[in-house]
Amino acid sequence: MQEISSKQLNDWINSKKALIVIDVRQPYETDQGIIPKANLIPLADIDSLDFSDQPIPTVIYCQAGVRSEKACQILLKKFPDLNCFNLTGGIASWQCEGYQLQIPTAL
Repeated sequence: MQEISSKQLNDWINSKKALIVIDVRQPYETDQGIIPKANLIPLADIDSLDFSDQPIPTVIYCQAGVRSEKACQILLKKFPDLNCFNLTGGIASWQCEGYQLQIPTAL
């Protein structure tokens, strides 16, 4: 599992780099927003994802980085070649850096 900083993720998003961003928090935790481009997939549902033949970098985050680290471990066990990144410090770090959030449209 690789780690990614908020700055690097923000740079990737701004450069329009092809990537998948997954928020593994619960829907009730997203009232203040999510990172742009993120898909909300709670940790309990992460094992149902299919990432076979997925070459695109996948960034996973939660509130502080603990649940997202577990999600990365689950996915990497199932898909060892997945290019998976855990956002260091989670969305809390993202917010501390002053990066914008978007309000989820449908949960």
